[in-house]
This record gives sequence, structure tokens and C-alpha cells, in this order.
Amino acid sequence: MLGYNIKLLAGTNIATSDTINSLLINEAFAHTFSFANPQQAIGKYIEWEDRRFPVIGVVADFHLKSLHETIKPVVFASRDSQEQMFNITLQPRNAPEQ
Repeated sequence: MLGYNIKLLAGTNIATSDTINSLLINEAFAHTFSFANPQQAIGKYIEWEDRRFPVIGVVADFHLKSLHETIKPVVFASRDSQEQMFNITLQPRNAPEQ
């Protein structure tokens, strides 16, 4: 998903766009709506901001917060004009020997 190496379980990834055209959901979201498998969610619609958007992909669950917290349902969209979150990938390095 969007370059984060999150496994896409069904469907396709969302494309970067200045408007939201489609959504990705995680496995927890799919289970909330009683889909037996990720493929069943593809093509279904979610209402958001008074519009309906098709689900085009389902990604594997991953932890957004503490590993001790339950993974919650999440919806992902791409909208360049209103970035609400950004992520930084840190590459750990070994401490120099003294």
C-alpha cells in the first residue's frame, strides 16, 4: 500500500490523486462488515463525507499504535490537497564501537 510494504490481500492499490475516487480498507474493517474473505469487499461502497466510494483493495492488518492494542478498522484514501498525516521511515543503525 502506497509504498509502505503493507501486503495487499485483494484488489488494487489506490492511486495518488487530488480527489478521492476510491478507498482501501484493512482486514479489521472487512471483518466488521462480515466479509468472509477480503475479495468479497471489493466493489462494495462506503459512505464518507456525504459521498459513496468503492472499495478497490484490502490490505493486511498492521499496528498503527502500540503492539498491545487491538488493531482497529481503518480506511485509506489518497487526496493530495488535504494531507492529514505523514509518515517517516527510520533506518536503524548500529551504534559506533567505542
